[in-house]
Amino acid sequence: MPELDKLRRFALAIGLINLAFASAGVRLARDAEIKPLGIPLIIAAPKLLLFVLLVASLYASLRFWFYGYVITESPSAARRSVVELIKTARKRDDGYYYQIVRSSSEAQSWIGRVEKSVARGDATTHEAGRSPSVPIDIPSGAVVRIKYPNSARFLGWLQDVDYSAPLWVNAVALVAGVWRLASAT
Repeated sequence: MPELDKLRRFALAIGLINLAFASAGVRLARDAEIKPLGIPLIIAAPKLLLFVLLVASLYASLRFWFYGYVITESPSAARRSVVELIKTARKRDDGYYYQIVRSSSEAQSWIGRVEKSVARGDATTHEAGRSPSVPIDIPSGAVVRIKYPNSARFLGWLQDVDYSAPLWVNAVALVAGVWRLASAT
């Protein structure tokens, strides 16, 4: 499996290059010369360069979607799983969610699942034990307290926008490139 960071950077770079090339109306002179890695290459058919960039953009975005969303868990999917886990808890007026557990090992397991789901720091967990602020009487149990602030929700949204940037930048670049190809003929 390829490294997701490199795949993401490539998809974002090819999308930005394609967007700049298509929307700025860049044209190459006939027999333009480029030197990648110091090797001189002459572009004999510059009109095909936009088509090649469109194909590369589509390929890069599909690869990032497959490896970033289908194969691995995206940040939004990780947050969704923790929100579903938190919804099983009871919300109190103080903004915390409380989960009653039967033993300290169950409490550690529940805290571990939440912290694993939000390893990016979206929520904080505290084991309150038999806190006097929680008027729940259980014989041999504990209460787990979780705070999921609105700032974490906003930062999660920003992370989703940043993580999905290769997809939406490439979508805009593909539309701009197809528009330019259609208007050129």
